[in-house]
Amino acid sequence: MLKVIYISGTGKSGSTLLGKLLGQIDGFVDVGELINIDTQFDHDAKCGCGVNARQCEFWGRVVDSALGSVDLLNRPRWHRLKTRYIPLLLLPGSKRRLASYFKQLHRLHMAISDVSGSGVNVDSSKSVFYGAVLGLFPDIEVYTVHLVRDVRASEGSMYRLKTEGMGKFARRNTWWNSVRWMAVNFLAESVPKISGTRYLRVRYE
Repeated sequence: MLKVIYISGTGKSGSTLLGKLLGQIDGFVDVGELINIDTQFDHDAKCGCGVNARQCEFWGRVVDSALGSVDLLNRPRWHRLKTRYIPLLLLPGSKRRLASYFKQLHRLHMAISDVSGSGVNVDSSKSVFYGAVLGLFPDIEVYTVHLVRDVRASEGSMYRLKTEGMGKFARRNTWWNSVRWMAVNFLAESVPKISGTRYLRVRYE
């Protein structure tokens, strides 16, 4: 059975750093924020190995093995892995339907394990709903690491991005970030109990 260490929490919580640290352990592979893989290919963003996503040998082999082609990535479905859809987990029969709906997740994680030869994937996507959906697959054992960073430090990082005009962060203000920090961290602790995944909270500090 494939094991996935899933890093959950808010943005600017240090998940990238934790993912890279865990990825150094023998038998572990850091996949970054797998939830954004479609965006990385769309924009041909630079991979951690230093080349652009479409030229990366590792991700090329993963996507070809899982899907046959990067053009088959189901982009609209990826972007529905939002926290606001968590109540769907409580509906009768929802687990089976959600697992079917997001089956590309399963294929990608299994392909990552096959290509890398690892037994543990480290996924730092952070989305609470994504982590819950990942836990629905019977041959994937999810270990949720809830990473919590002090709200002041998290907001400081957000503010720096805001002043630099960086994308979505530039449109958020301090009060909204603070409210969101409380809500997401509450859900990150509560949802694993619903999905049945193993849970550990870690303070960034």
